[in-house]
Amino acid sequence: MADADEEAWEQWQDRKSAIMEALLGKEHGMVMNAMIPYRLGGGRDLYYPEGVSGTGIAAKELSDLPREGSSNSVFQCQELVMFTKCTRPRGRRA
Repeated sequence: MADADEEAWEQWQDRKSAIMEALLGKEHGMVMNAMIPYRLGGGRDLYYPEGVSGTGIAAKELSDLPREGSSNSVFQCQELVMFTKCTRPRGRRA
């Protein structure tokens, strides 16, 4: 990746993280990293927001850059977020 492209990607990742934190709350300290990166055909890294009731899991790799990646008629770019009412046992990080 060229320096300008890498800088644009990093700025978008920071902005996307800030948007998701504003909506979902601060990220949990644990990230489930995929062994093979999503852009190479592997799974997604999964992030666990703390600001939801129950358990939430969010991916941040569907939209690499603004207006590039996953979109529909309502959203120019989107990410995957899942929720369950089940809670993690206290004292465990995952």
